[in-house]
Amino acid sequence: MQNPLNLIVPIAAPVAENYQALKKLLQDVKYYSDTFDQIGTVHFARFLFLEKDESSPDEAYTQFALVTTFSGEFEKYVEDFVAIAEKFDDLLKCLEGGESVTPVKKKPDLLKAYLEKYNRRHENFYSAYPKLSVKDILAKFPEEKS
Repeated sequence: MQNPLNLIVPIAAPVAENYQALKKLLQDVKYYSDTFDQIGTVHFARFLFLEKDESSPDEAYTQFALVTTFSGEFEKYVEDFVAIAEKFDDLLKCLEGGESVTPVKKKPDLLKAYLEKYNRRHENFYSAYPKLSVKDILAKFPEEKS
């Protein structure tokens, strides 16, 4: 029922400029939390910057990670993102190869291939509620979503 996505993508050149753009895009936590709520299958999502760019005079990182746990199958997850994709087009444009999959609404097959390419396999996956979807959990614990 629950599956992980471990997306790790190089930040596109110019790295420092795109890193700053990503950082700015991610400042609006509510924007992304509302989007994940709209999808309705995302249990958890974390945005990370990896690999500090030591050659840059400014703060910069060379890789971006989106780590999520979602309910259901990967294909459905991709379809859910395509439905609200305009919120992620700007983010993708800052990542290596991201321009080629935007606008995502017009290129859902390319988005799926992109996510598969950069999804890092995991060795093990733990969930306290492995057979429960987001909807199941919210139905059992409605006070958690207030």
